Amino acid sequence: LAVLLDRLGEEVPLRAAAAIFRRLDRDGDGKASLDDIEQWFRKRKRAESARLRRAELWGRCRLSRRSKQLLAWLAMFGLYTTFLVLTLAYGLQFGDAKVARLIQSWGIGLSQTFALEEPIMILIAELIPAAINLGEQALRRDRE
Repeated sequence: LAVLLDRLGEEVPLRAAAAIFRRLDRDGDGKASLDDIEQWFRKRKRAESARLRRAELWGRCRLSRRSKQLLAWLAMFGLYTTFLVLTLAYGLQFGDAKVARLIQSWGIGLSQTFALEEPIMILIAELIPAAINLGEQALRRDRE
């Protein structure tokens, strides 16, 4: 099997070829039918072809950094809108006092997130690539 796969242009390590052969040798007599090998090979090629198509599709769907940030913000907006709807339902079920405490605790958490954590994360996300870029430029200048 290893020789056959090699001649077909497949780079399969010897141990992997032996494991494949054991899977194809259904009755354990040390033989695998040509039909079984052909069926396995076609299945492998279909899977590889599908993987390459998916990779090509995702390769064409590359989003810019700003688009990813926009999508992240939209996802967060959707999440908070969902929480708003759930809060309204909670209020109808349990009353105003419990909802007021719930909203107050969320407000504190959101304030911390939007006032401290998000700006720090954005700063880090912008500074690290800029610092790397400056370092690469300095290395290039030193080499010249």
